[in-house]
Amino acid sequence: DFRSGPMVHAVESASLQGHVTPEGVRRAGFEMGEHFSGSAQLDVDYDRFVGGRAQVNIDLDLDRAALSIPIWSKKAGQEANASVELGLDHGQISSIENIRAVGPDLLIDGHAETAAGMARRLILRGFHVGRSMGNASVMLPVHEKDPIGVNVAAKVLDLSPLVSFQTTPDSPASARAATRQGSTGYHVPEMASGRVKGPPGRRWNLNVDAQTLYYSQKDVLTNVHSHL
Repeated sequence: DFRSGPMVHAVESASLQGHVTPEGVRRAGFEMGEHFSGSAQLDVDYDRFVGGRAQVNIDLDLDRAALSIPIWSKKAGQEANASVELGLDHGQISSIENIRAVGPDLLIDGHAETAAGMARRLILRGFHVGRSMGNASVMLPVHEKDPIGVNVAAKVLDLSPLVSFQTTPDSPASARAATRQGSTGYHVPEMASGRVKGPPGRRWNLNVDAQTLYYSQKDVLTNVHSHL
């Protein structure tokens, strides 16, 4: 539809469906390690409007995927979904809205502030990840040596997976998700860099306010205020 009209009238639309696998992710240049197995269904809808603006809706069905990251995991067959809406202005990202992830013990809802076509700050409203519940913001680096800044204000913050979940070498995400409850230790550097060995990754600045902080499955600290 190439007729002229008001800004809300789409002059061009397109849809894309894709089947995402660990092999395809690696071929695209992203290394997921052993954190992802199985498959996911990707749906992308694009609408361009008069005046150079456009919207891209991205939806990822994760029901058939097994995922294992330091703070959350799911087995293949458990329902999960992630989605986001991108606003474009003459080909540059102008807005990132309705960031949403839903799954077992998982609810994330937020948006990102943008500048010069790049995301600058991620804002999460009322996240629920495992036992953790609160609000968070992530300041994304502009330059190569800039740190990642994280601010968390949580009613409950569970850090026990970061210090109590030890990955098994070369184990697939499906096995790690299945055995998560019986795990005994996670190497903390992987929290920030995704790897246990190798050179240090980017610096992180962490500001945490938590009413209750779990540092093991049962042990807690209360009224925690920390800057790292």
